[in-house]
Amino acid sequence: MSQTIQKPYQFAFHDRVSNTPPQFNMWDKVTEKGVKGLTREEKNNFFHSMQNNSGKHYYMLGGWTFPFKQFMKRFAVKYNYDSGFSEIWAFDKTCIRSSFYTNSGVVEIIEL
Repeated sequence: MSQTIQKPYQFAFHDRVSNTPPQFNMWDKVTEKGVKGLTREEKNNFFHSMQNNSGKHYYMLGGWTFPFKQFMKRFAVKYNYDSGFSEIWAFDKTCIRSSFYTNSGVVEIIEL
């Protein structure tokens, strides 16, 4: 059974936004080859970029949203400076650990 891939959708409507989604190399790679088609460096860098830009499981570019949640896993993450768990969507646990300068920031990661 094949899974239907949610396509990018437009969130801004004005004269500077194209009616077709912009070319986005990371989206093309993931939709063609899946997450396994990405290198470790690509996964880590892209996850870090998403966390810095929106902190969500989607990427916004040129008035369009690229929904990466369908390619990610859900994790509960406990940080050493927080008393509870936070929900994080990531490609894998390594992406979460790599988003910190030191591993001391992450106490526990549980895949949900």
